[in-house]
Amino acid sequence: MAELSKEMIEKLKKEMIKRLKNNYDNLKELIAKEFFEICTDSEVKKYEITFDYDPPYDHSGELKEIGKFSIDDYDVLSDFLEEYTGNWTASFQSGCGKHWNTYEDDFYRMIQDFTYNIMKGVIQEILPDVDAQDILMEYYDEFYETEIFDIESDYTEKIYKTDIVELYEIGKSK
Repeated sequence: MAELSKEMIEKLKKEMIKRLKNNYDNLKELIAKEFFEICTDSEVKKYEITFDYDPPYDHSGELKEIGKFSIDDYDVLSDFLEEYTGNWTASFQSGCGKHWNTYEDDFYRMIQDFTYNIMKGVIQEILPDVDAQDILMEYYDEFYETEIFDIESDYTEKIYKTDIVELYEIGKSK
């Protein structure tokens, strides 16, 4: 593992912040493209949760298909993100074994991955002879205690408040 000086950490952070600030439109396009693909994929279903079939020992519910997505059902992206994907993960909670995933789980992960990839790219450019992933893991706190976390949070909030028709049209054009 490469030991980084405080000066190098600051140089990396400065460049990461600069790149993140200059890449909001690319993130918005990525999110818009994914949203458009979900809305236009004939295999993707819209669900609601029902508890009608729950056994007495588990109140996870089951998903019931209720049709297709329509952008007319939403005002902003955050409205859509409440929809269920059809997938679940174990909740490890007594009496509720399944956590039904929503699109917010997926889209938030996309935003985190976008941020991570920019940070990793900066390290690879500035320090080509080190393992960028190792550096990110070793100096995670130093990077995320800065403006980087605030930028990621601001972008998440801003994208979640984006008009749904605007996102659909951006995604359609990509």
